[in-house]
Amino acid sequence: GWRAWAFRIAWGVPVLFAHGLFLDRAALQELAQSGAVLAYCPASQLQFGFLGPFGEYLELGGRVTLGTDAVASNDVHSLQRELLFASGYGNLRASFG
Repeated sequence: GWRAWAFRIAWGVPVLFAHGLFLDRAALQELAQSGAVLAYCPASQLQFGFLGPFGEYLELGGRVTLGTDAVASNDVHSLQRELLFASGYGNLRASFG
């Protein structure tokens, strides 16, 4: 699980978590405090119907990077398109409940 990676963070090895879809608030807070980076891939998350904790992670002081995910969910790999989706995050969050 993710806690094994927390040890790497403690040893100074940079860690990047993709999506973080199923992490609870306590896990997000611990990771944010450790300096781990969360990759947010909005097009992929929309396609699969899971919206990641991008906003919550930022609120907790975490660092976020934008990604395009893999070819299975995104055949364009355009960061400009991802930025467009990310700019509408508030509307997406409202529609996901």
